[in-house]
Amino acid sequence: ALPTAIEIGSGTGWLASPNTVVTAAHVVAQSRRGHGPRRIELFFPATGDKVYGVESKIPDGYRYDPSKVYDTLDVAVVRIEPVALPALRLAGSASSMSAVQIAGFPAWPEEWDGKFVVHSGPVINPDDSILLYGVDTEIGHSGAPVLTGETSTAAVIGLHVQDSNANPYSDQYPDHNVGLIMGGEVSDFIDEYVEAWR
Repeated sequence: ALPTAIEIGSGTGWLASPNTVVTAAHVVAQSRRGHGPRRIELFFPATGDKVYGVESKIPDGYRYDPSKVYDTLDVAVVRIEPVALPALRLAGSASSMSAVQIAGFPAWPEEWDGKFVVHSGPVINPDDSILLYGVDTEIGHSGAPVLTGETSTAAVIGLHVQDSNANPYSDQYPDHNVGLIMGGEVSDFIDEYVEAWR
């Protein structure tokens, strides 16, 4: 399992630095609006540690809307007290990739609830902002890293944000889920807070 994979409420996150967790903005928005405590709870299965976010940031242009198909700014960062775990590295260009893995904590089916699950499948990047992949995902995978390479040496190429119902290219690529490419506004946003919180 990835030591940097993190359960966040109803989603998944990953370490971009010892004190910066990356996830989907809708995971943070749901945690903030949740029925329980408004502070964001994070669980590191690799160590068994439960921590709470010190603060969280969502891009100014993002607005939580459950009825919306997907948002190209569906990214968030959560600051935590530093942990002694390795951060995931970002991959280079998405154009040369043929397969990816999604690593996360699905809430369904029941036998997967709370377990770390990795699925693999083919990837396509039809434009410069999103990835489409034929990988099985469930509720709880939101915010998961989209990885290239072997799990133990993997690099992050994208951020899982929606299932195939949100795929804007579903007529060409049915049953493909949606991830944001780690580049442009998404990686700039992450880098800004990794640096600011250093």
